[in-house]
Amino acid sequence: MIASEPLPHFVDDLLGYLHETHPTHATLDGVHTHDDLLEDVSRHGDRQRSARALRATCAGSTRSTATR
Repeated sequence: MIASEPLPHFVDDLLGYLHETHPTHATLDGVHTHDDLLEDVSRHGDRQRSARALRATCAGSTRSTATR
């Protein structure tokens, strides 16, 4: 076994994970296996993402003040 052999496997696994979690970036990289997961870039989709982020932020601040 060559010492540098695990690196390509790590890179493949990392890129697979990144492409799955960020399907738009995967498409830009030429990987189309996750096209069905593309983010909704419409105004409605943007509002939904903003609302989710706000809820997550509010939930996190509630938890952090509760543990003090």
